[in-house]
Amino acid sequence: MEDDVAGGDYDPFWKGFPYCDIHDAIMPDVLHQLYQGVIKHLISWIQSLMTKDEFDSRLRSLPPAFGILIACLVGKIDSRGIIAARSLLDFIHLVQYPSHDGRTLRYAEEALDSWHANRAYFKEKEVRDHFNIPKFHSLLHYIPSIKLKGTTDNGNTEAFEHLHITFAKDGWRASNKRDAFPQMITWLSRQEKRAPEPNKTLEKISCDHNAPMFVDALKRFINGLRKEPLPRKKLLTTPLPFARLDCSSIM
Repeated sequence: MEDDVAGGDYDPFWKGFPYCDIHDAIMPDVLHQLYQGVIKHLISWIQSLMTKDEFDSRLRSLPPAFGILIACLVGKIDSRGIIAARSLLDFIHLVQYPSHDGRTLRYAEEALDSWHANRAYFKEKEVRDHFNIPKFHSLLHYIPSIKLKGTTDNGNTEAFEHLHITFAKDGWRASNKRDAFPQMITWLSRQEKRAPEPNKTLEKISCDHNAPMFVDALKRFINGLRKEPLPRKKLLTTPLPFARLDCSSIM
């Protein structure tokens, strides 16, 4: 039965590399492991400690702001539960720093240690029987991975997931919802041909791209395409027949 499983890989690509540890090839994934994994678990546990109406009421009573999850718990759960939740959120924010040194990594390690020291509160309240959850286990590998491979934004799938909006959702909305796939391909092809910055002045292009000689270079380029090019002296004093261009984004 196992040999008949579709897609089975019986000769893995790392077989010929005796010093390759395939587990080290797995990059941290902030979107799926932290936001769609750890935080979802944490919110569900907190909701188990209070009714949905009470949780909703506490959220509504607070002014719009980041970090309101902890404020909702004050006076409802034990200090260990608040410390555990705060430590987990601190860790999630710390490991997303665009740059790290020994100090920031130590902060993240201390936050993770604080989570492990206080997480038993959720077991005592019978919210969880255990914490043998793969996405929580992955937290142990974040700091070693950052030291070995760099910051987490190097391997985060968030950017590629966002492309689903451009490549699929926006195209679907632009179609008539019948035989949509060819319409989506046509729509996407047209979007890629559109200039990101249309009708931009030559002066603005020179400034944004830090190219002060852009107009002179453009004159020489166009003049080189003419059957009867203008003399260089006359070329420099002859104005271009246009003042704006469709321009690509600055990379």
